[in-house]
Order: sequence, then structure tokens, then C-alpha cells
Amino acid sequence: MLHACLPGSADAYRQGALSCLIRLLYHNKIISSSGGTIIMRKSAALLSVLCMIALFSGISSALTPEEILKRADGVRSAPYDSFVMDVDLISPQGNMSFKVYSRAGAGSLAMFIKPVAQKGQLLFLKDDTYFFFAPGTHQPTRIHATQRLKGDISNGDLLRLHWSQDYDARQISEDGKTYELELTAKNKAATYSRMEVLIEKGTFKPVRSKIYLQSGKLFKTMLFTDFMTVGGKVMATELTFVDHLKNGKESKMTFSRIKQQEIPDNYFDTEALPALSKSLAEK
Repeated sequence: MLHACLPGSADAYRQGALSCLIRLLYHNKIISSSGGTIIMRKSAALLSVLCMIALFSGISSALTPEEILKRADGVRSAPYDSFVMDVDLISPQGNMSFKVYSRAGAGSLAMFIKPVAQKGQLLFLKDDTYFFFAPGTHQPTRIHATQRLKGDISNGDLLRLHWSQDYDARQISEDGKTYELELTAKNKAATYSRMEVLIEKGTFKPVRSKIYLQSGKLFKTMLFTDFMTVGGKVMATELTFVDHLKNGKESKMTFSRIKQQEIPDNYFDTEALPALSKSLAEK
């Protein structure tokens, strides 16, 4: 009876728990009513208290959509506050390679490694703003998170690896194996306006993300196709993007050589980008 009277989602679980408890107590004749007054049998008082404790312990342990999303973020990104990694993009239009530098609270910087002709070019994310810098220029140019790099992979896919920073979450469904959440953008740094993400229970590994246009049309699907242990924690290291507007063409993004490293402040200073571009390209 307990399973039957409790709704599936965490929010509905909380709302229905008290009425469910009362129904259970009536059902087992622990409480009764007389003239509109609820009467509890003294012999059952201890049992009812234990029942309340057990039920509301379950309520407090139910994860909110925001908590589920933050745990999935722990799998999406490296388990370090400051780190460097190699990123490769593989698509029908060609391949690209980057060295990415990231520091929590400061931003992310990606330097083009391949094609060689683009080495020294920089992509830069600070706060909610994306920039592109090319050697020989004096100032970076503002760009958008959704601008494509190669295939179906955008600037935001490369530089923004935490959903919980950019999206509000609502639970759509839940079964024995997965949570399904709807994410809607809450700031201008969000790469997409709306997504539906599937997250594995227990491990909190993201399984897939369906990405929609503002019109509501399915744009592309992001599949999390490989994981590895980094710093003692599991991290998603391969993503496959399926473009539904281009007959299902696929692109891949892989992360490798991930290591903890302190990143200096000048890596996140737009004024320092010209000198930084030159020094990084020479390494």
C-alpha cells in the first residue's frame, strides 16, 4: 500500500507523504475518528511514531532535480578546481584539437592545436561571455555559445561542462534505472534553450541529452559514450553528437590527458590574451 499511495517524483512524494501516512494509520486501525476527532490508540502510539520517522526519513533522502543535476555535473567535468586537458573533435567536416585550461570561478580557455594553421587561436569563457582571439589582432571578439566549431559541436559544448550553472531543472519521470530531467536556460551563458537529460541512478552518469530549438523542434542528441576514472572519480570522456537536422550525422568530442594544474590569473584576463596566445603557441 505504501508504494501505491506515493507518487513517483520527488516533489509529488513530499506533497503526498502526509496524506499517505494518515491513510496507512487508518488502514491498520492505528487511528480512528469519532465526531470529527482523530483518536489514536495508546497501544499503537509507539508504532505510529516509528512509522512517521521511517516515512519522513525517506522523504528527506529523496533527491531534488537540482541535486541530481549537480551530481551528474560531477561526472561531466574533471574532479579538480583547476585543471588542463586535451580535447579532440572528430566530424565529417574534419578534425580539431585543443588544449583546455579551466579554473573554478575564473573561467575556461581553449587553445587551438590542430589544424596547425589555427594554432595560437584562443576560445575564452569568462563569467557568461564567450570570446575568440586570433594572433595578429589586439582585442578578442565576442562570440556566441551556440556557434559551431566542427560538425555539431559548439563553443559551449567545449567550454561549459556544468549544467547546474546554466539551467533550471524539473523532473519529468523516474524509473528503477534512470532520472529524466527537463532543463531550461536561466542565463545567457547557457548553450541551449531547452534539453531533456537522462541520468543513471546510483552512478549519476549522464546517458543522453535531447536538445531542442526554441521552436520546440528536436535539434540534436548528445550521447555520453565513454567514461574513465580521473583522480579517483568517474568522468565522461567521450560524447557523441547526432544532428537531427542533417540526417543523423555524427560528431565526437573526446577528453584525454586530464591533470590537475594551477592556472595563473593571466589566463583569464582578456587584456593578456595577445601575449598569452604567443607564449602558448610556442610551447
